[in-house]
Amino acid sequence: MRALGAYSEFMGTKTIAGHDVPQMIGKMAQVELDHGGKTWAQLYAAMALECFGTNLKHNALWQGLSSEERQAYLALLDPGRFYDSKNHKLIHLPKTILVLQRASRQLTTNSASTRIAPHWMTC
Repeated sequence: MRALGAYSEFMGTKTIAGHDVPQMIGKMAQVELDHGGKTWAQLYAAMALECFGTNLKHNALWQGLSSEERQAYLALLDPGRFYDSKNHKLIHLPKTILVLQRASRQLTTNSASTRIAPHWMTC
């Protein structure tokens, strides 16, 4: 998604090999949503959308989506799919992501006088 958006932005075109780029990105977003794509799919969907401008009234990708497709795109972009903002916890992600979350918490809650890196990051 991001590559298509970046190519379109860089080349100043909305078509690749005769295919409508915003339409292809919209279809890819639906596929990602249908298959449970989360964090990276969400990031790339947001970046692809931004390639066509930050004003949705003039954004070719957004304007090319039907009402139902817009709802699907918004659902893909919803951080609530993997982040519980009330409890500040990641949800429905592999355990390795939780290790990173705990490590980042340690890095952000320690004072400057304490060790900055978690023990597993030191040499």
